[in-house]
Amino acid sequence: MCFDRSTTISVKTLAAAIQLVLLGVPAAFAQDADQSAQIKERVTPQYPRSQARKGQEGWVQLSYVIDEQGQVIDPFIIDSSGIEGFEKSALNAVSKWQFAPAMQNGKPVQQCENKLQLDFKLDNAPKGGTRKFVKLMRRFNDYLTANKLEQAQATLDELEDIPRWNYYEAAFFDLAKSNYARATGQPEEQLNYLSNALISKGEYLPKKIYAAGLQERFILEIQQNKLMDALDTFDVMQNSESELNSEVVNSVQQAAQKIHDFIDSDNPIAVSATIGQRGYWRHTLSRKAFSFVDINGKIDDMDIRCDKHRNKFDVKRDKMWNIPLQWGECNVFVRGEQGARFKLVELTGEQQTTTL
Repeated sequence: MCFDRSTTISVKTLAAAIQLVLLGVPAAFAQDADQSAQIKERVTPQYPRSQARKGQEGWVQLSYVIDEQGQVIDPFIIDSSGIEGFEKSALNAVSKWQFAPAMQNGKPVQQCENKLQLDFKLDNAPKGGTRKFVKLMRRFNDYLTANKLEQAQATLDELEDIPRWNYYEAAFFDLAKSNYARATGQPEEQLNYLSNALISKGEYLPKKIYAAGLQERFILEIQQNKLMDALDTFDVMQNSESELNSEVVNSVQQAAQKIHDFIDSDNPIAVSATIGQRGYWRHTLSRKAFSFVDINGKIDDMDIRCDKHRNKFDVKRDKMWNIPLQWGECNVFVRGEQGARFKLVELTGEQQTTTL
């Protein structure tokens, strides 16, 4: 699991604020006597003037590595609200950050799995949507309720063509796309868009919708065997104000315990994967051994980013990979051609035959 920390930086000339939320400072560094990387110089991301003039808001999530010299290396975008100006600004700023490197046994080491969310927000931004946006959203909901899926898709296309000006519109648009994916039987897309809709911790959604969204995300993550993500969602549900009743809370707690039991069992954990439009797929490992099977399409390589180590490897069909325990918690980023599909199978200790 990871812990969160936030800092707010104001860009006063544009009447805007950029919020930095550290999503993944390695827990292993925080828990032992060694020292995690410490920020020395943080370059403030510029709020793009084009987006500021238009009144646009957005968010960007990044992953990056801090090397032994305290430099940021290999930063890339995990996800975003889809506005290119914010993506470029976030990458440009984070690439220039300087750290005192992480230390282990008195020596500098890489701090390999760092996740950051940058929230680009305007002061006094409206909380609601434009008339056109609200009108189209109501039309979409009517079509979806009536199971008129072609008309619902056409309305989504109209919404796609108009800019989402603020967090409110972005959250409800992602929620609409998640609901459409549910209606058309696309669970991976459903989970992806739902996670984006919940990105601001319910600030722009009614409490009951946010609580129901967390419950739905938790179920989808379990169904898709994204078990570490499900445990993270469970933590969010426990630590946030919830509209869930006691019966639901109790069932969620029981499900979380079953997740731990399943991870500790001898059952393989198969996760279906599709390379997205950014050219990669991400998964947080719950075990130290895994294999790739049923590869359909072009897969280039994988970047394993752990608390205390990272490395890149070619993806080989049916090869078993065994990550050393001392690497800590790990995320696997698999790069390849958009639309390529495969399965990542997490294995038990007895099945670990190949060491990285």
